Amino acid sequence: MIASALLSLLACTACESRLERDIREARADLKSLRELQVSLREICSSHKMDLNKAMGLKSRADFDIAAAENLDNISKSQEWDIRESIAARTGIAPSEVDGWKSVLEGRASNAKSDLYDINEKIKRATEDRDYVCGNLQENEKQDIPEARKRLLELIKESKRS
Repeated sequence: MIASALLSLLACTACESRLERDIREARADLKSLRELQVSLREICSSHKMDLNKAMGLKSRADFDIAAAENLDNISKSQEWDIRESIAARTGIAPSEVDGWKSVLEGRASNAKSDLYDINEKIKRATEDRDYVCGNLQENEKQDIPEARKRLLELIKESKRS
């Protein structure tokens, strides 16, 4: 009878140490998930910026192509805006900008040749953003709450013991 009481006491001590170990591991898991959450937020934000840059390149390329296709329909005020834009980059007066139509045609030609690469950048940036930001959402909506729930259950169990 004393032997069974001793065994019962030893078993209970082993339960508590297992429980303490489980609580320690659950706390470490939760901490790790929160650290991952911070990293994923930074990476997700970075991928969103990459996508925005790629979309900006596409917008400029689309504009250059559209402008070159409509050279005959450009108004005097639009022509002046184009001259000012070219002048700002070249450092000369807008009135001295000659060959602005050929500049636009050259930009459109470059844009057309770059369009495939730009679309690929957008595709990759979108896939990367969706993957990383999706992992962030899973981390926030599923992994962290589950880890927190597990830790609370273990703490409640330890208080009952």
